[in-house]
Amino acid sequence: MAKSRPGGLYTWVTWLTSLLAGDAQCFFAPWFKSRHTYEKVPRDFDVAAWTAEHTAMVRKRVAELKADGWTCTVENQNQFRIVGQSTTLAGKMDIVAVQGERILVIDCKSGQQRDSDWWQVLIYLFVLPMTKPTLTAGRIVEGEVTYKSRSVPVPPEMLTEARRTDLIDLLRLMASPNAPEAVPSAHGCNFCDIPKSECPVRFGEGTKVDILTSEF
Repeated sequence: MAKSRPGGLYTWVTWLTSLLAGDAQCFFAPWFKSRHTYEKVPRDFDVAAWTAEHTAMVRKRVAELKADGWTCTVENQNQFRIVGQSTTLAGKMDIVAVQGERILVIDCKSGQQRDSDWWQVLIYLFVLPMTKPTLTAGRIVEGEVTYKSRSVPVPPEMLTEARRTDLIDLLRLMASPNAPEAVPSAHGCNFCDIPKSECPVRFGEGTKVDILTSEF
């Protein structure tokens, strides 16, 4: 049975990125997560292996930056909670590196490149001046997504007013008392941890997706 989240509405950055990127269409899932605690659907995902790989990537990138003269803060040092009038936005930046008048915000990804990765860093560029105003004052804040074989820059000019508005509008939608309509799909529900007891339209085990035909 789902329970109201203690302390009020709470939205984690990664709940929003796939929606902003257009990779997901179900606005109900993050809306529900932002206001409830619940028994999550178990997923076939090796968290320990992912954590070890991610930690190794972060350490490698930090070592490279420090060798080049950057000062770095890592993961839990960069955790934030921004309390707005509608909801609380929370997240944790993998690396915040400073050198002279430059700040580099980095997120490390061990999987394939996705547009949602880019959006995640873009959100960090949006929030960093709020979370670290003294650090960012007078400095250029840039972004980067680091993959196993390459890094993708996220320049500050990519945070346009239109994209700021998209993010703010989505956060306000998360705070709406009216639940958005759930949009189930085989792919989306496979990565969602909300049980069918809380989302009756969820694709469940045994849901038939394939359609048979003799036409081709």
